[in-house]
Amino acid sequence: MATFPKLTSGVVTQYPSGRTATYSTSIMQFVDGKEQRFRELKSSVRRWLIELSKLSAHEEGSVEAFFSSVQGQFGSFTFVDPWDDVEYPDCSFDQETLNALSRSESANQTYLVIRNNRS
Repeated sequence: MATFPKLTSGVVTQYPSGRTATYSTSIMQFVDGKEQRFRELKSSVRRWLIELSKLSAHEEGSVEAFFSSVQGQFGSFTFVDPWDDVEYPDCSFDQETLNALSRSESANQTYLVIRNNRS
């Protein structure tokens, strides 16, 4: 399985970046006003906002090539959480297109959202 590429510095993201964990809960409300809550997923869904700025043309090209190789949202890949080094083997991009902004040879920017698919 493919692994998300690292930059030439050996990291996968730059600051400011972020991560979230969301839970999916359904609420059933009865006629008497009482509620019953239950989980729809057995664990949280993790998302990482990966902000990459001041990338070299080579780094930008490798991120774009990786996005294309996994076919955007369709494919899955391994991603290592930059905060705690936990490897998540089933991740995908949470966006349809790659948002890349090229300013010069060494000032390329990209914003990605990666989602853990395991539930």
